[in-house]
Amino acid sequence: MRIRLIAAVGAVFFAAAGLAGPAQAAFSDCDADRVCIWGNNDYQWIIGERTGGGGISNIGGENNNEMDSWGNRTTRRAAGYDDRGGVGDCQNFAAGSRDNNVSPVNSDELSSWKTNGGC
Repeated sequence: MRIRLIAAVGAVFFAAAGLAGPAQAAFSDCDADRVCIWGNNDYQWIIGERTGGGGISNIGGENNNEMDSWGNRTTRRAAGYDDRGGVGDCQNFAAGSRDNNVSPVNSDELSSWKTNGGC
């Protein structure tokens, strides 16, 4: 009985602390008329959200080289680059499209992006 009580208390503690597992996420977390990028597959851990029409923006800190899924809820093409300043390998983010699991060759390599056109 005591072991069950300790296990139950531990489960409540970890759930309250947010350590029970990854938070649920969805493509709908990306606001209308925005381009969004996530650090994990299946739209988990949003690392960027921008309106359409924006020029090159570098991704800094812990979010650099982490993108694994993206969504474009705008009517404009967008693009991401594997180097800062819009340089290097380019991935197109087609208008009105999304990808919940980018190709392994593009996984975890995004360092800059733009929302005013494709590659």
